[in-house]
Amino acid sequence: MKHIEAAWIEQILTFDDPHEVQSYLDELDNKGIQYSVIKREMSMLRIRKQYNKNTLLRKG
Repeated sequence: MKHIEAAWIEQILTFDDPHEVQSYLDELDNKGIQYSVIKREMSMLRIRKQYNKNTLLRKG
């Protein structure tokens, strides 16, 4: 039988305004969603975030 050890979604998001990036991250914090920022440039965010309440590995 298989068991999921960890699962995440990796996304590249673009926003209309650079300030929206921090608002999005604040929203994730408020919802208690684990995430890891891979790259952040102006209005672009590459992020790895928790999927379906699974543990997000910090390395991997």
